[in-house]
Amino acid sequence: MRYAYYPQAEETVPFGAGFSFAQNFEDIYLWRALRDVEAGFYVDIGALHPVTDSVTKLFYDAGWSGLNVEPGSTYSELASARGRDINLQVVVGEDVGDVSFLEVQNGGEGLSHVAGQGADTVSAWPTVAMRRKSLRLADLLDDHAAGRTIHFLKIDVEGSEASVIRSADWSRHRPWILVVEATRPTTSQLCHDEWEPILIEAGYVRAFFDGLNMYYVRDESRHLLDAFDRPVSVLDGFRKFEPTVAAMHAELNARDRAIDTLRQRAAALLRAGHDVQAMRAHLAEEIAGWIVPDDRGGPADCTADRQSEAASALERVKTRYRLDGAPAELRFGLWVARKLRKVGRTLRRWRLPFLQQIRSQ
Repeated sequence: MRYAYYPQAEETVPFGAGFSFAQNFEDIYLWRALRDVEAGFYVDIGALHPVTDSVTKLFYDAGWSGLNVEPGSTYSELASARGRDINLQVVVGEDVGDVSFLEVQNGGEGLSHVAGQGADTVSAWPTVAMRRKSLRLADLLDDHAAGRTIHFLKIDVEGSEASVIRSADWSRHRPWILVVEATRPTTSQLCHDEWEPILIEAGYVRAFFDGLNMYYVRDESRHLLDAFDRPVSVLDGFRKFEPTVAAMHAELNARDRAIDTLRQRAAALLRAGHDVQAMRAHLAEEIAGWIVPDDRGGPADCTADRQSEAASALERVKTRYRLDGAPAELRFGLWVARKLRKVGRTLRRWRLPFLQQIRSQ
């Protein structure tokens, strides 16, 4: 039973951010029991959406994969977001063939149901009827989970839970944990007596009731019962996922990354500033060495040898200060380098006042 659907839900919250995506913390109970399983496999009958109210999102982000069944129009979002998963737009139950599926409108997609199967409490809601293929759970698992260990199976089908459970072969398919919605849609009225005896006879033991769902553990995995000995609390280290909170979280992460980039840029600018100061001093020394005083104490014209030495000095400066491919912060150095490329043509005309001007810059 899902009361709200948020198509704008943020889908990029990384695993480890401490979010529970499920509507009633079902994913946290399951995570307690299965957190040590790597690359596990789940089956979600009535998956609805890849993020909002999803019991499997937490596990998908942790590297798991599985089988999602969603007959409604939100199937397209599942198929788009869950590339590792098997996603099917079908109905699961005792009937085989086409059935009428009623999709509830105006934000009630989570209450959509098979026509005539237990959803009388939402009969006043506007719906759109569509035909969907119906498969038995046993056949579905034979086709898509043969030979796989199913770590948990979740069933949330708005009144059709008994039909789904009766369509399984519990002797051949043995999920470690079952999560089954156990109240009638939009009410707190329990309805598990319609199907629980089937599970008990199949070798499952009731582990917990969270106010909405019944949890069952197979006899072979009774060690997992300890995960259900207490309600979810703040000590589990998770917060309830909300689209607005997730958007703020993503924005803060983006700002943190921008701040780190600016810090790195500032450090580079500081280093570049030091390099420019050293380069200026070095250029002044090099230029001073190119000018030979005449008998009157003034600068004399440079010979061809001096021009060659100047060109070599320019290359040394470029190499030392990495002027080739320099960042924008060294525009001044590049400007000086461009001027010095003309040194062979202009050095004869340089005089001491210009040298002093360079030194003072």
